[in-house]
Amino acid sequence: MVWHGRLARDRPSVGRLTEFYFCLSAGGVLGGLFNAILAPPIFRTVVEYRLAIVLACILWPASGRLIPSDRRFWRGLVFPAAIGLVTVVLAIWIPRLGMQLQMNMMMIFGVPAILCYVASKRPHAIQFALSLAAVLAASRFYTSFHGRTLHVERSFFGTLRFSLDPQERFYRLYHGTTVHGMQFVTPERRNEPLAYYHRNGPCGRAMKAFNARTGATNVAVIGLGAGSMAAYAKPTQHWTFYEIDPAIVRLAQDTNYFTFLAHST
Repeated sequence: MVWHGRLARDRPSVGRLTEFYFCLSAGGVLGGLFNAILAPPIFRTVVEYRLAIVLACILWPASGRLIPSDRRFWRGLVFPAAIGLVTVVLAIWIPRLGMQLQMNMMMIFGVPAILCYVASKRPHAIQFALSLAAVLAASRFYTSFHGRTLHVERSFFGTLRFSLDPQERFYRLYHGTTVHGMQFVTPERRNEPLAYYHRNGPCGRAMKAFNARTGATNVAVIGLGAGSMAAYAKPTQHWTFYEIDPAIVRLAQDTNYFTFLAHST
């Protein structure tokens, strides 16, 4: 928002508006090409989003110089480093208290957020940007939400994360922050569909009604996920999954990750 405001204030006179909007559009195209084509093979997660936030904070309208000079620069790194250390300590310690997820998130990131606000009032904008960068980097130590990450990759369509929940009961497939599949760790329960594919949920009731019909042999599923829907397949049926992301297909077919498809064949 700050960058957009400065860009609007810096727009030229009417005689050069065509050039101004052409450069604006060209910048948007270059940014889109970077996000869509270059970033997926370079980064495993959406790192450029965090980098953009930090870079935007450098233009925070603080008074004084952007970067402290001489020895004051190194002293200016102490506050951001302290904020990062506080975030790491909270991310490791707070989940051990056994509080609810919402309370954990508020305690772990609420305090660093307040400290970042304090940093925004300091005379050099780089301190605010580095403080926020420290919080974003330290947040990787908080694993109670996603659990232990076993595999992560990124495709054109987003970031895929295969993880084991904190209680080590389920394997989960995250696409961004959305759970697209869960499976029990214990072998005897691995063919039980979970999450919104559960047998007592809308999907389960719909498949129960469908499978009760005679002659219901062809099934088309849009979206594969972890392959949870295959748990409803019968030997007399022919199932076709339509999936646009090759990475999803590879993970669903690899029994090192999920076995729904292997069990249904």
